[in-house]
Amino acid sequence: MNFINHALGSSNASGPDFVRSIPGAFPNQSRNGNSNTESGTNHNNGSTDGATAPSRSLAFFKVIYRIPLLLLFYFMKVSLVLFTTTKSFLKYEEFYKKAKLEHKVELNDIIDTISNQAIPLDDNSSYTFASLYSVENGRFNKGYMRDSYTDLLAGTSDQATFGMIYLHDPLLDDPMQYVNDILCTEPFITLIQKFQMLLWIGDVTKSEGLQVANSLKVRKFPFLGFITLKNESKVELVKSYQGSLIECDYSSQSLENILTKAYPKLVNIRQQRQNQAMESLIREQQDARYQTSLNRDQERERRRVQAREREQMERHREIQERQWLLWRKARLHPEPVGNEINSSRIALRVDGNRVVRKFDSSLPIEEIYAYAELYSKGLLEADAEYDSHDEYPSGYDHEYTFKLVCLAPRKELDPSTIISEEPLIYPSGNVVIEDIGEI
Repeated sequence: MNFINHALGSSNASGPDFVRSIPGAFPNQSRNGNSNTESGTNHNNGSTDGATAPSRSLAFFKVIYRIPLLLLFYFMKVSLVLFTTTKSFLKYEEFYKKAKLEHKVELNDIIDTISNQAIPLDDNSSYTFASLYSVENGRFNKGYMRDSYTDLLAGTSDQATFGMIYLHDPLLDDPMQYVNDILCTEPFITLIQKFQMLLWIGDVTKSEGLQVANSLKVRKFPFLGFITLKNESKVELVKSYQGSLIECDYSSQSLENILTKAYPKLVNIRQQRQNQAMESLIREQQDARYQTSLNRDQERERRRVQAREREQMERHREIQERQWLLWRKARLHPEPVGNEINSSRIALRVDGNRVVRKFDSSLPIEEIYAYAELYSKGLLEADAEYDSHDEYPSGYDHEYTFKLVCLAPRKELDPSTIISEEPLIYPSGNVVIEDIGEI
């Protein structure tokens, strides 16, 4: 705003104030100069006024020149902010992708390191540690191995099963104790398959392995732990082995007893989830059936209302049509008598009957239409009369549902044509009635 105020305010300044900003210009004289500059003669005043016009033009062009620069400045500033924000999001996305890839690479490195140091189960064994736990082609690679500890926790919770955690320490004097005497033994492999365990292997010299060791408060290595669900949402460590085999007192039979004891809880959790899923499915099906029934009832009610409204409209239209016919009957001209020149003798074929009547030839053919409809509906001989005097029935426009046709030659008679102007029916003619749907 100071920039704008300065730019706009500068238009009221004197010419020299703007000239002084030009390189090479003379310095501006003080505003508190001598009285000769302020008061001058008329000749000097004229000179000053002449110099003010170019100064104001210069101020105007300076304002016009600064506005695009100001807009360009803010545009570049906003673009820089957007670029910085987008770059930050891209960094976060790249970080998570890289972290996920690093977990898998780190797990492969750990398994390869252990595989190079492990020994076969026995002399007759056809598989090694790599053949069991390799992520790519190991026996437990599909459905068992997890890339990270977080994946292990999520899988244990989602599948309501056991999870095995093995923390390897390559800096120990004998780091392969658990690998050779526990992980690669036939009883342990049988336990994994029996309880469908999820597996994760970590290295305490790596960041993730060290973090897991600290969270589980591990004091000695190697470490072998088994986790399971304590309740619907909480995971607990049910058994762990730390330190050397002598210190941990490992026994496959005792481990199986512990897992067998905790297994019914997992079965109950799975059953509860199945029951909840089944109840949810049943509820959804019930809601769907209820909604279908509700929609069907609403549709039936809508059709019933529409039928009732349509019936009321039809009844109302029938009443209006009858009122119009009675009104038209009251306005029907009487039949000419004698041998009047201005009359036309028309023979009508109505409902199989031949009716002969004279009509005033100065009237439109619509008069014949009205007579034919009144005759076909039996209103000509009826005692009913229109009781609203000569007023036209409001809110109703009558349309004839038939056409009057002359057969030789065939021609449809236009209701607006004057009778005397139609040679097929003047001074006489034969006319038949045809429904519009039949024509």
